[in-house]
Parts: sequence; structure tokens; C-alpha cells
Amino acid sequence: MNNKTSAKGLIFIVGMPMSGKSSFGKRLSKALDIPFLDLDKQIELYRGLSVKEIFMQEGEERFRTLEREQLQNLVEMNHIAVIACGGGTPAFFDNMQYMLNNGLVIYLKADVELLMQRMNEENKQKRPLLSENADQKLILDHLFAVRTPFYNMSQLTLRANLPMKSLVETTLVHYNEMKKR
Repeated sequence: MNNKTSAKGLIFIVGMPMSGKSSFGKRLSKALDIPFLDLDKQIELYRGLSVKEIFMQEGEERFRTLEREQLQNLVEMNHIAVIACGGGTPAFFDNMQYMLNNGLVIYLKADVELLMQRMNEENKQKRPLLSENADQKLILDHLFAVRTPFYNMSQLTLRANLPMKSLVETTLVHYNEMKKR
């Protein structure tokens, strides 16, 4: 496990699919001039398959194991970075506690209505838990209910519907205060 000094440089962004974690993470990493890493992309690079293909060919349980392994690898290999996590990452194993122990966890909170607005055919095709189900709102409601208790453990919660500039500025203030402690 990282010591306190190195752990404080890691920022984990959690939230529902389509809440804007990757877009926010890229902007935040640019503002901080630190690397941006996408956990799902790291899993895809490691396995040579898309997240959807892993779900279809190997199942969700195998995906969650890979997700856990890659989360740990990113933490061990990076002392300072912004890491966008998959929507389910905090809800499996002890991933949420692991992230809390290793950096700042930010919950990018979006209500189901905003997520539905952002959903389109392209997004649904990339999202294994949403793509095969006709009632997208029902699935999102269920995922939201299951995952929210984990998301609420985050040190900082930001509303996904706020302007990106505001999200970044609020995070910078919180991050700089945390580093002083």
C-alpha cells in the first residue's frame, strides 16, 4: 500500500455510466498537469478485448476480477494521476475502501434523467449492462440503487450537470486543501 505522501496524488472518479467521468477526468488532469488514466481502457489494453467482449465471452465475474487487478496495478504504478473508474468499480470487492485508502475519491453524481438524456445508440452499444435490455430506465434505476451507497462514501461529491469549469475549480480547491493535511 502506498504511503500517505504518494497516495495523495491519486484522484479516483466514480459514478454511473455516462455521468461524464472520462470527460471530467481529462479536464482535471490537464488542469493539474498530471496523467489521466481510464480503468476500462487499461482493462481493454491488458486483455485485448473491449469491455463488452469480456462481458460476453468471459462473464461479469471475470471482468470484475480483471477490474480489481488493473485498479491495483494502476495504484502501484502511479503515484500521481487522475483515474476514471468504471461505473461498477466501487461496488465490487473492497475497491471503494482501497481507493479511499489510496487517494481522493470524487463521486460525479448524475440523476437517472440526466443519464437517460446522455444515452444514445452509440453509448448503449459500448455498455454491457445496458445494451441488451429494452427498459434502460429500469436498469439504470436498479444500478443506481445498488451503487449509490458505495458512491456516497466518496470524499467529494460533485453534480454532473454543473459546468465543467466549475467541477474542475471545486476539485482543485478540495485537492489542494487535502494535500496540505
